[in-house]
This record gives sequence, structure tokens and C-alpha cells, in this order.
Amino acid sequence: MHATASQLDTEAARHHVIEEQAAKRAASRYRDEAGHEALPEIPYLPVAHLSGQTIIDLSSGSTLEEAQGLMEQHGIHHLVVLHEGAVAGLIDLAWVLEQRLKVVDQAAQSHLHALTLPAFITVTPETDAHELARQMLGYRIASALVVDPDNQAIALVTATDYLRLYAQRTQKHESI
Repeated sequence: MHATASQLDTEAARHHVIEEQAAKRAASRYRDEAGHEALPEIPYLPVAHLSGQTIIDLSSGSTLEEAQGLMEQHGIHHLVVLHEGAVAGLIDLAWVLEQRLKVVDQAAQSHLHALTLPAFITVTPETDAHELARQMLGYRIASALVVDPDNQAIALVTATDYLRLYAQRTQKHESI
């Protein structure tokens, strides 16, 4: 007897639900055994309240050397890459230095449009900062670009912004 695709899908979904329930029971037992209380509901925090980085952009026709120089000039670690006025990427100093090492002979002449830019996340100002943090962790990305409805860069959120927020909240709790 052969199972139909629908039967297999139903069985897979049932199996998934059983696994989720088992994981929840295990987490609950762990919390109980460890003496931890359930985590409190986390309030909504729009990324607009979190971002504090200055946005500096450059053309995709710029070189790695120009990108590094612009970062040094402004004392920043991230640049928005534009192609014909539209956001094409988000690069950081570590990526620029890595690319320059890869092409030592041509590093100063390597134009950004000829390179594969790193993956990046874009969000709106209303995006929940907690959800963005989960996405950044999941994709192992240390920054995200906040864009307006016209897809224009308006802010930058970095891992440092999250650390700053955590430090501020911890400091408030310690002073009580």
C-alpha cells in the first residue's frame, strides 16, 4: 500500500506538532528544575528607537580603497552602497579589509560593483527590535539597514546598538 502525498504531508505535520509539544514540555521541565520563572512578555520596541548610526553612502563604482578611506574619514565601520541611487548593499570595515587581502595586487582598483557584496537585512522603522535581533543572530549579521517606504536608507542598526541598549537598561535596574 502506497501513501499519497496528502497523507505524507498530514503525517509530517502531525509529527512536527508532536515534536514541538515535546520540546515545550522539555523546556518547561528544565525551567522548573533550574528554578527559573517563565520569561516576561517583552514589550514592543521599534528599531527607530534603537538606531543611532550615521548613514554614509558611496557609489558601487567606488573602489575598496575609497570605501576604507571614507570609513576612516568619518570614523565609522559601515557604508551603504548605492547603484544608480538605489540601495545595493551594506558593507563593513572587516569585509573591506578581507576583500583587499584577497586581491592584494589589485586591491586599490577593485570596484565594488565587480565584487559580490555581503548579504544584508533591510527593515522599516516600525520593525520590532526583538524580531530584528533574532534575524541578525539567525543570519549571523552584525548590522541591518532601516529603510523608508521608498527603500531609501534612513538609519543603521548594529550589534553595538543592542549592547548599548542592554547596558542602559542594566544600569537603570542596578540603580534601583
